[in-house]
Amino acid sequence: MTTLLFIVTIYDIILNNLSLYSDKLKKTSDEEV
Repeated sequence: MTTLLFIVTIYDIILNNLSLYSDKLKKTSDEEV
């Protein structure tokens, strides 16, 4: 049970980082255009 919670937490963190990273990519690409 604890392991499952740990995995879910890590997964959530990874998703948040990916969304932030994609937002940065969008911003930089918009500025270049």
